[in-house]
Amino acid sequence: MWLTDLAIRRPVLIWMALLAITALGLLAYSRMPADLNPRVDIPTLTVTTVYPGAGPAEIESRVTRPLEEAVGAVSGVQDVYSSSQEFLSIISLDLKVGTDLDRAVADVRDRIEAARTLLPEAAHPPAVAKLDINAQPVFFAAVASPGASRSLRRQIDTLVKPRLSSIPGVGSVAVSGGEQREIRVAVQASRLEQHGITLGDILNSLKASAESVPAGSLTTDQREVAVRAVPAFSDLQTIASTPILAPGLAMPSLPAGVPGASSSPPSAPLTVADVAEVRDTVAEPTSITRADGRDCVTIVVSRADDANTVQVVRDVRQALGELLPALPEGSRLVVARDDSLFIADALEDVNVTLALGAILAMGVVFLFLHNFRGTVIVSLALPACLVATFL
Repeated sequence: MWLTDLAIRRPVLIWMALLAITALGLLAYSRMPADLNPRVDIPTLTVTTVYPGAGPAEIESRVTRPLEEAVGAVSGVQDVYSSSQEFLSIISLDLKVGTDLDRAVADVRDRIEAARTLLPEAAHPPAVAKLDINAQPVFFAAVASPGASRSLRRQIDTLVKPRLSSIPGVGSVAVSGGEQREIRVAVQASRLEQHGITLGDILNSLKASAESVPAGSLTTDQREVAVRAVPAFSDLQTIASTPILAPGLAMPSLPAGVPGASSSPPSAPLTVADVAEVRDTVAEPTSITRADGRDCVTIVVSRADDANTVQVVRDVRQALGELLPALPEGSRLVVARDDSLFIADALEDVNVTLALGAILAMGVVFLFLHNFRGTVIVSLALPACLVATFL
């Protein structure tokens, strides 16, 4: 009864409290993320490792088993399941219910980092992720152009993808389709045999020429800066003229006057162009993407874990509309999937249901009270009570 007495004696205080609760509830509602499914923390982690060129047996022995031994001892792990496929290793960790997933992810990454020396050098760094039922693409679009698909793919990779990735709430942006530039080194087996070298010698030579190496340090008045020499293959000729480093082959001669330089006439080193043909071409397609029967480039956008799907898709659509004129002439955007439309429809249904429920509640109150003033008083309390639930 004390609350009723307080409301009678201090009506202004009650009105101020009611308005404050309503304002805070509306603010919380405006910031509430909207999605089709509720957020659920599933106690499962996945470790995915890509090893190009390896078969299932090699993946099992050189990647999956070392990682299983490393992550299997993490606190909270109940069961470990693995799958070794061509080029790919997938390990699933089932954790005990109630385990802190963020801490488990950190522990798994630490164990994997400690086991990196056991993995092949060509294997990509293992990726650790939580199992999230909402971690699905929320926007799927295709860009078709009557012009060259090579230039379209390049512009989407360099212009569209970075712009979309910078949008708040966007988790990842995947691009596929179109022609991708590829510098192909076509080696002739007969020339390899003639010079007594292997494909590995060519690969190692190209890697060595492309690696950055320490070049000392630069000291200024205020600080010391480390300097690295960063070579780059600027054109096909640079790749073709790369010397091949292999036992028994002539090494590039040092300039005259440099300590260690030979006084005999320099011998021409064997280069990539002597045993292979360097071509500027396109990569072999692994999949075909088409929209309305025409080749296209697809853009798949996934949202971040705590992002609002409706707002993310709205920002993505706006950014694509601004970027479309910068793409090759005649480019056309085709939206194949937009999850925000389903969510907007679901929210509209919820709002209509709330309105109908409020009207029916007021009708029932009036039916029993037979008093219009009392019905209005009770009805005014309904929105405040409803909005307060969002806090």
